[in-house]
Amino acid sequence: MTIWKCLLWAVLGTAAALCVAKDCSNHKFIVGVEGEDIVLSPSVKGNLTRIYWKKGENIVAKSRFSFPPGKENQRLSLDSSSGNLFLKNLSKEDTGNYTAEAFINEEIKETCFDLKILVSPDINCTVNNDTIQLSCTSASQDLPLTYSWDYIRNEEIIYVKDSVIQLQRNSNHFQKIICYVTASNTNASTSINLSDCITEEPGHQSRSRIHLIAILIIPVLIFSWWLKKYLEKRKERKNLNESKSGVKNLRGNYKEEASNLES
Repeated sequence: MTIWKCLLWAVLGTAAALCVAKDCSNHKFIVGVEGEDIVLSPSVKGNLTRIYWKKGENIVAKSRFSFPPGKENQRLSLDSSSGNLFLKNLSKEDTGNYTAEAFINEEIKETCFDLKILVSPDINCTVNNDTIQLSCTSASQDLPLTYSWDYIRNEEIIYVKDSVIQLQRNSNHFQKIICYVTASNTNASTSINLSDCITEEPGHQSRSRIHLIAILIIPVLIFSWWLKKYLEKRKERKNLNESKSGVKNLRGNYKEEASNLES
């Protein structure tokens, strides 16, 4: 009989959790960074008997069985004692409204979370004759974003404005430039070495290819010229030796004929 009572309470508890009014008096706005972990902590004061977590209208975790059958998620975990929901390796798909429905002394207390995901920014590089311009953008368009930069040499900076920074073309190419994007006191960053930016310049790539080709071809041309001269000299020496040999033969024949005439 005890088993049936437990099952009945579980069914009634689930139904009650689904029927709770959507208006949430305890609402929290929270920002997580893509690829990192986050903890959603409900407001729990008193003896927590059980808790249900919903994303939208779907239950994603509950304290009695951790997760609904068939909806196991290795990136989600639930601490039944505190009611905390752990989300690992956040992705943009985790964006949404989460509701914790905690049963405390047979009363339901709700805590609502509006979770947004902050995506690390990308840096795009544009190289002109005298300047290098870096533009920083994040795919988190549903958040109010602010941008900031971290760099070493102030004297190489022409100007900085929000998501754009411009440097002198002859700046230290080994310098690392970092872009930070911030939303609700949460930030994500990415960096670029100016040397990587310069090598992406089409004109620079063309010049680099020309230099490489010249480095490879010049030794070949020098070797070809040397080999040609060497063969020409070798041929000249051979012809000279043949000529000398012919002269010696003529002298030998002349002496032989002279001997025959004397005898």
